[in-house]
Amino acid sequence: MEMKLEPITRQSNGLSYIYSPEGFWEEGESGKKFWPACDYPKTKKRFVEKDQTIFWVEQEGEGPPLVLVHGGPGVDHRYFHPCLFSLAEKRRLIYYDLRAHGMSPESSPARPHGVMQDADDLDTLRLALGLERIDLLGHSYGGLVILAYAQKRPRNAGSLILASVPLGETEEEIDRRIELAPITKKMQEAGSEDEYDKLYYEFYYHKPPPPDVVRYNKLSMESYNIEKNKALLKSYESDNISLDYKGIFTALAVPVLIIAGKHDLIVNIEAIREVIVCSDIVDFKVYEESGHDPFVDEHERFTSDVSEFLSRTDRDH
Repeated sequence: MEMKLEPITRQSNGLSYIYSPEGFWEEGESGKKFWPACDYPKTKKRFVEKDQTIFWVEQEGEGPPLVLVHGGPGVDHRYFHPCLFSLAEKRRLIYYDLRAHGMSPESSPARPHGVMQDADDLDTLRLALGLERIDLLGHSYGGLVILAYAQKRPRNAGSLILASVPLGETEEEIDRRIELAPITKKMQEAGSEDEYDKLYYEFYYHKPPPPDVVRYNKLSMESYNIEKNKALLKSYESDNISLDYKGIFTALAVPVLIIAGKHDLIVNIEAIREVIVCSDIVDFKVYEESGHDPFVDEHERFTSDVSEFLSRTDRDH
């Protein structure tokens, strides 16, 4: 249901918020600041509401819906821009910010956070948009959300695309691998913001990203400072969900495309192979020239593979 254009007020983690289509005000002990809404020119933007939960939604293109679930926690959807626009030639792309991220306020009353809660929120969004069955693309953490969604709502989940999703490892194993990576030490010892930024993009990308990608990536993180991120991440700590990935892939009745970058420090390719070894519905592609964001590093291949996969699964349905 589309909302009337009235200011939305919220209290969360000791901060006060006022949201409008132009952006949101954030006020706390350190003062008051305005964060503008996404300025990507190709999408139609609005708030939608269902069951006392409000989402910021952007859409482009026509055709069957493809819902894009961003990673995190601690970023919003904007880092997808402008890399996925070509998918809108045949699909209705639906971007949204997870609850309490970006332009999507915390619910009223506030609810817990975690993979299963975000999967429930995704179904609330589906109902708010009046959709029956949705294809889903999840990046990084967003891929865990869409897997949980397909497990909980099999009748409403269509084809699944998992991009750079850490499957088959614990959070501790992932953190340990990142901690031991040489670039992590370099980032910790960076002597300037410019040096850190350069290393940051080396960590996440296999090749230097173009300026528009850098801009939207920075915008997706701009309203998150260290203290705010700590509060947000703490709200996720109570979600100690351990998904049975092998069981999920064995039980899934929908087609799945998994894409992983060879140079992604967050993802273990062999762990993914082990998880999907018993599944005959998974198409697994390893991108030799990609890091954590293959839709940037190998943009043309990514959009081609996703388009072909969706066209094929559309025919099969």
